[in-house]
Amino acid sequence: MRISVLKNGKWEAKIAWDNAMNVFYLTCDGEHILRTPDETEMLGKNAFVYGTPLLFPPGRTANDRFSFNGKEYVLPYPPKEGGRHNLHGLMYNAPMKVLEESSTRAAGEFISDETRYPFPFKLTITAELDGNGLAQSFAVTNIGDADMPFALGLHTTFVERDCVTVSAGA
Repeated sequence: MRISVLKNGKWEAKIAWDNAMNVFYLTCDGEHILRTPDETEMLGKNAFVYGTPLLFPPGRTANDRFSFNGKEYVLPYPPKEGGRHNLHGLMYNAPMKVLEESSTRAAGEFISDETRYPFPFKLTITAELDGNGLAQSFAVTNIGDADMPFALGLHTTFVERDCVTVSAGA
């Protein structure tokens, strides 16, 4: 598994490129901010309980189907034991191509060929540490000929603290 380490002042982060750039390790002055696996291999076993795994789409649809612009689509979930599918899409383990990598910033890209979602798109993720902490950005670009619906979320797993501040901006 390819891992990058970002550092800036009192902040340190680790990113798993093969898990849609999941920031699975984040500390400030050595104090853990995010729930971190003891070993990176644990990310593959239970991807949704560590760091900032990407949810795309972020929830279930009835029978893994949805309608958009008058057409029905089926999400390409593989058969699961007991008939239950993953609740959080198929992007959490997308392997990202490195676009940029420095000691404080990483940017990656994934181009979907409709095997993970029934529309072609490009996903660009950026993670950056500054003196205030971690900033992540996500850009989804439709590379198909038709309109494309999408929703994404993060399943962020914080370490329990008395005070944690998380801001979301445009």
